[in-house]
Amino acid sequence: MYNQSKKDEEFLLKKIQIEDEKNHFVGFLEYTNLNFACYNIFESKNYIDGRNDFYTASLIRLYMNNKFNENIFAVHRSFCATIISDSEKIINRYLELEDSFLDTFSSAFCKAVQSAIKNDNLGLIEYIDKLKIHTQKKTVGENYSGVINGFKGVLENDKTLIEQGIKEILEKHNKQEHPAVVNDFINLEALMFAKIAYRKGIVIEVDNPLLPTNMFQINELGKYESYDFLNEIL
Repeated sequence: MYNQSKKDEEFLLKKIQIEDEKNHFVGFLEYTNLNFACYNIFESKNYIDGRNDFYTASLIRLYMNNKFNENIFAVHRSFCATIISDSEKIINRYLELEDSFLDTFSSAFCKAVQSAIKNDNLGLIEYIDKLKIHTQKKTVGENYSGVINGFKGVLENDKTLIEQGIKEILEKHNKQEHPAVVNDFINLEALMFAKIAYRKGIVIEVDNPLLPTNMFQINELGKYESYDFLNEIL
């Protein structure tokens, strides 16, 4: 798992040196770093490097948004990796992002995350209502209905309701659209809710192998490291 990911990383870093191919290959580094994160969290128990890997994955998504106009709000897990990284710098960058075009599950999810972190209760209520609509449609959102109770629990500071939402998310894990590199290891949405809850002073108690409890605490690293080419967006 790790050795293959290192080979993939080496290949991708060479490809993005070619300007005409950069936009075709740079995004794959997000998946490579999600793979690194799973290895560090579940195999080597290195939670520091795991957070750093999530940081890099979220930076790659931001880079694609800034350089190639790939709308971050089109992929809801972008915000998951960002919250899991514990990097206040990159979290604040994501909080500044705006989208007035999309009316999708992913967009409503991302905006609900922004509202939750900002303690914007009116905004959170608005996007919970939008999520109720999108999770009833035959789209990616239909298997994420648990996020409604998750966000309602955050809104009401209700531990039981957040835990209920997390359990509902986990119950449908195999029906959800997860990157292949994380599918067998972790549920990003469930972990994100556990970390948002921790920010609100709530320690989640849900026992599930897809939910690494050692990642619940907020533990911002003294220094995050990533690829040199990402410095141009920092």
